[in-house]
Amino acid sequence: MRIEHAATPDPVDVATVRGRLDQWNVAVTGRGEWWEVAIFLRDDADTIRGGLLGGVWADWLHVSILWVDEPL
Repeated sequence: MRIEHAATPDPVDVATVRGRLDQWNVAVTGRGEWWEVAIFLRDDADTIRGGLLGGVWADWLHVSILWVDEPL
């Protein structure tokens, strides 16, 4: 075995790791439902001033990215 750092990971390798984790999580919990979450904060001019990106799995919100414009 060896630990390898990939500066630019192969998308197939990333998908393999995510897929294997998903399989294990579903097998252990019996919960397979997942949906993407994208929430945006917009001003009156419809400019995005913040946002949250992530997903919901097994009734848990997983936040991948959270950003709010600095003045806010």
